[in-house]
Amino acid sequence: MARINKEQKGRPTQLAMGLGDLARRYQKPDEAEKQYKAAEKSDPDNLDALSKMYALLMENKRYNDAKPYLAKLVHANADGRDGISLEAKYALITGDLETAARKGSALTVRWPEFGESWLLLGQAQQAAGKFNEAINQYDAARKRQGKNAEAVKGLIECYYAIGHPTDAQKVIREGMTLFPTEPYFKELDLGHEVTYGDPEKAIPIRELAHKDAPDDKPKLLVLVEAYGRAGLIKFANDPVKRREYLGKARKIMEEASSAGRTTRRWSAGSRTC
Repeated sequence: MARINKEQKGRPTQLAMGLGDLARRYQKPDEAEKQYKAAEKSDPDNLDALSKMYALLMENKRYNDAKPYLAKLVHANADGRDGISLEAKYALITGDLETAARKGSALTVRWPEFGESWLLLGQAQQAAGKFNEAINQYDAARKRQGKNAEAVKGLIECYYAIGHPTDAQKVIREGMTLFPTEPYFKELDLGHEVTYGDPEKAIPIRELAHKDAPDDKPKLLVLVEAYGRAGLIKFANDPVKRREYLGKARKIMEEASSAGRTTRRWSAGSRTC
């Protein structure tokens, strides 16, 4: 009988959480909050319900409202790290970089075997502009967890920040190997080619992407950038090729403008070609 009563008690909690998840998926935060609160009321100690409410508030930048839920999760050791990783992440998101670094450092001392400990410290150092220190932490995170996408991303950003694009490209290629279905690293590789390598190599892929989604402004912009850098940099001393690529950039911007696909800012950008 006790087991049946426990199951019956959990049903409204699970139903409310399910409805909250659905509302959150369809970007209806007010309805999601209503349902998560119902779940919390039904079972105040349910960590899943508390975690979902906390995540909802954080993603909607309601940091002060999230604090009581953070305190409950920390008290319950919801992260298995005495709440320290939760506190580190909260501090990082809210811009309290000193606290984030202190908590991250504590994690590396108490739980050095976990990649997340070093990742959080690295993220705090990167946010504070300590890029070389952050690189060391990201490397440590990867040694403990090879397929740590966030550590790979952090390394790439830090190498660019300190002016080491060759090192950044090396890590980009590693990311492409580790995460072959992740478009993020493929896009970074294209962007690197346009900025630091041969922009002409990126043009066929950029053209295809624009053709498949002509109303996508970011895809239009990166295509124009590839045309522009090919004309202005690669073929700076070749008048024919220079004119060809700058003409393509101007033409595609004019076509997009006439179709109503560009804002005034985008249209203004075409005059530089």
